[in-house]
Amino acid sequence: GFIAVLFGVGGGTIVVPVMMMVLEHQNVPNHYIMPLSVGTSLATVLFTGTSATIMQLRMKTLNLSLVGKLMGGMMLGSSFGAWCAHQIPFLLYKGLMGFFLFSVSLQMFFQLRPHPAMELPGRRLLWGVSSIIGFFSALFGIGGGVLTVPYLVWRRVRINEAVAVASACGLPIAFAGALTYAYVGWQVPELPASSTGFVLWVAVIPLVATSMLLATIGARLSQQLPTATLKKYFAGFLFLVSVRLILSLFSF
Repeated sequence: GFIAVLFGVGGGTIVVPVMMMVLEHQNVPNHYIMPLSVGTSLATVLFTGTSATIMQLRMKTLNLSLVGKLMGGMMLGSSFGAWCAHQIPFLLYKGLMGFFLFSVSLQMFFQLRPHPAMELPGRRLLWGVSSIIGFFSALFGIGGGVLTVPYLVWRRVRINEAVAVASACGLPIAFAGALTYAYVGWQVPELPASSTGFVLWVAVIPLVATSMLLATIGARLSQQLPTATLKKYFAGFLFLVSVRLILSLFSF
């Protein structure tokens, strides 16, 4: 929560790599590490995203009409992405995660942002795009902000409005994704006793508690610290994590 607010990135970008590193040193079979990490991350987003959405509603910065147009496709895509994640071989999944984090690190380091180009499309195309965003969000355990915000800005939605909409859309993505991860992993053997399918509650509870507490501190420090410079350091951290994931593919 602290880093997410301070650097303006989704918490899943941090939670998933950390969960992977922790689970690799536990008695968890390799092919369950990725679904457990991602399912747990989405469950965390469900709780932390609720407080963020309530805050956006109080500030009256949330375009509920746009959220309504996006959420159906995002929920559908998120459920499908979570179902597919269980079918993806461990090494391929690990490589995809490494490539995703590598892309995010480059975007953060070079501050890459799309230029507004065209208006929002019709309902059908918007449904298709939101489904794709939901799919990859569930695959990588994020609330979708890293994908939703650039798309909306490209479609000439004001940045503040795009951030608020992306924050609210994280809820349906997380709900559908976490529910599907819990369902597909319900009968899977060898999972930790404290999990419901691929949602590890022993990690969700402390993650939610500390995220909500430290998010307030992060919001205050973001006004005082040179966040642009710190963001580049964090991008470097994500880059190293992505390289570690990719290089680990060759150690099997």
